[in-house]
Amino acid sequence: MSQIFYPKEALPRNGAALRIMSVNLLAERWSESHWCRERLPMPERAEAFGELICAALPDAVGLQETDQVWAKNLPPILERIQEKTSAKYQWLFSEAEGKVNLSGILYRNDLYEAFDPEYRYAPYWRKEKYPYNIREYVWVRLREKTSGAEIWLVNTHWGIGNEERMADAKAQSAVVQNLLKQNTPVICTGDYNSTPDTEAYRFFRKHTSLFSAKEEARAEGSLLNETDGTGWVGRERTRTDNQIDHIFYSEGLRVLRYATMQGGNLLYLSDHSPQIADFEYTKKGGTGL
Repeated sequence: MSQIFYPKEALPRNGAALRIMSVNLLAERWSESHWCRERLPMPERAEAFGELICAALPDAVGLQETDQVWAKNLPPILERIQEKTSAKYQWLFSEAEGKVNLSGILYRNDLYEAFDPEYRYAPYWRKEKYPYNIREYVWVRLREKTSGAEIWLVNTHWGIGNEERMADAKAQSAVVQNLLKQNTPVICTGDYNSTPDTEAYRFFRKHTSLFSAKEEARAEGSLLNETDGTGWVGRERTRTDNQIDHIFYSEGLRVLRYATMQGGNLLYLSDHSPQIADFEYTKKGGTGL
């Protein structure tokens, strides 16, 4: 339970059919904040992310805070990942007024086909109010080329205040409810800016019936470390009461293990530590909320 992960070498999947990550990369615009000043500069931050992907080789990643600086630095890293590992990643994102959205999805297009990508702005987002902070929900249907297995992956970055978070909870719940009608497993990743004790978090869980990958792994004894993974850049993160980065999933999947990855350069990548969950396909879900 005290293991800390840093991608110095490959991370074994141990039979997992599906590996999903959620990573808040820290927008360069916000990296001058006092809790972020020990960050790595670009392009070293992008290289640290590349090391993470090379080690974990996730099937898909929900990304948050991919601003224009990341738009410049991430594509060359994806090319280098392919050169080093043969894994080919496609980056799905939308743009508004020429600004890269904060919520995007990486997926392995050498293993998966992507269908029906959609983007929806948060109901409160207005370019006049948030010129740099584009809040939205992005989702895509991913089909594994070999087996034909499919999932819906939804990624987001919720707002800050209670009113915004509740608006996000209601809007994303509607998206998920619609996807669940298609009888395909749904996975949601994101920086929800909401701990499990908040009204928005409880609303979202109640109205989607999704399982928390971390909570289910804890119940199954497969939670590999307890830290929540948010804190000052450059400092070890050991708090367990500030979980705001989450991976949720629906019936049709079972979580095999869950971890917060940190240590080494990952502590200097962002004020959030990457979340990783391994799954298998099943007709049964977890214990629920």
